[in-house]
Amino acid sequence: MKPPIYYPIAIRLAMPIYRQMVKKKSRHLPTLDRELNERFGEHYQPVPNSSSQSIVDKVVDKSGSDAINQDLSRGVIWCHAVSLGELNTAYPLLKNLINQGFKLWITSTTQTGFNRVSQLFSDEMGVSVNHSFVPVDNLAVVQRFISHVRPVMVIFIETELWATMLHELNQQGIPSVMVNARLTQKSYEGYARFSKLSRSMMMNLSTIIAQDEESAKRFRQLGASDDKVVVTDSLKWSSFGQFDDKHDKLAAEANTWQLTDHEGRRRPIWIAASTHEGEERLALQVHQKLMAIDALALLILVPRHPERFDEVARLCDEMGFNTKRRSNNDIIHYDTQVYLADSMGELLGWYQVADVALVAGSFVDKGGHNPIEPASLGKPLVMGRFTKNCEILVQELSSVGALLQTDDSVDDIAKAISEWLFDKGLAVKAGEAGRDLVMDKQHAADKQTQVLLDILAGVR
Repeated sequence: MKPPIYYPIAIRLAMPIYRQMVKKKSRHLPTLDRELNERFGEHYQPVPNSSSQSIVDKVVDKSGSDAINQDLSRGVIWCHAVSLGELNTAYPLLKNLINQGFKLWITSTTQTGFNRVSQLFSDEMGVSVNHSFVPVDNLAVVQRFISHVRPVMVIFIETELWATMLHELNQQGIPSVMVNARLTQKSYEGYARFSKLSRSMMMNLSTIIAQDEESAKRFRQLGASDDKVVVTDSLKWSSFGQFDDKHDKLAAEANTWQLTDHEGRRRPIWIAASTHEGEERLALQVHQKLMAIDALALLILVPRHPERFDEVARLCDEMGFNTKRRSNNDIIHYDTQVYLADSMGELLGWYQVADVALVAGSFVDKGGHNPIEPASLGKPLVMGRFTKNCEILVQELSSVGALLQTDDSVDDIAKAISEWLFDKGLAVKAGEAGRDLVMDKQHAADKQTQVLLDILAGVR
């Protein structure tokens, strides 16, 4: 089904404006030229295991790029993950596909997503993985991109869809699948306002792998037929990290810190993880309440964005805390009250050190960050009311007693944390319940992988 005529016209008219927006936003980034080339279909990196030659310029058409010699093994799967969060969620699924012998071409909408691909797949880049910024949804650009990558399948992580792209994939007989798809009521209402456009996308998709029944119902209401919709557990149940040498080193360092009192009693330690602006002050105010109960309580504070590290350090000082910083290679002493973990890639280790985890992005309207990593480590959890990004996970962890959800009141958050922070028995029981739930659902990525393999094999 073709998109309504207004859609391609609107995209065409918006392209010059969008080009200027990209130039302005990325003007100081070294990837600017590459971003412009890739978003507008003018130049791409080589397909994994292909010739070292890349598409040269705008004049290369479908027949020209088809002539490039490629050894694609089981073929290339194009995966679109909007940003860092979607890519992290999809990582176990993408690793499964690589292990099955497929090559991957990964597109991102944001700079953080683009950068994350190189980090996650550093060993596979250029061999079984390559990436680019997503092309604009213009027919000529989309055709040029598809002609270059020549995917055997396209998967879209969670919700971002493009109508022209889906129609062209359908025309070329290339399966397109939404994996880990979710659709909140608010998002549904937005799609429903453009009913013909949304219906065209639902009809052109091959399969929708929804992560909950409510999302599945909303996709059907937008026009997806019953036979296209499959419901499985969310990929986020499989997206918890694994300890590596870096985390082992951090754990060894922690053994040298003064985490016990003079009598050998371990200090109560909690973590405020992936905090956003407004959440650090809230966490520090909560910590003042907890220290009034036990002066030895220690907060590990982990801001989400590195550009705010110094700002948060100043806030800690202004509020009168004895603060140590990871970036200074400080160690925790007996009198340390706040440890500012201003580093990247070590969050899993900090979760391991803590007794209770506050998962941030949920006390300001950011949708909440993934609670699965701390749950997989047996840590009881506290989150706020803004959890649209992980609603089902929060509900299920709450149902087994592993997570307490509260509002943004300092007193209520302090009460929730103190229930576990000062009662080790209760904390262990809650943490084990969460870990058991994660273990029961950790095969979500395998289940979604099997759906994709069945589609490629013609079973679905």
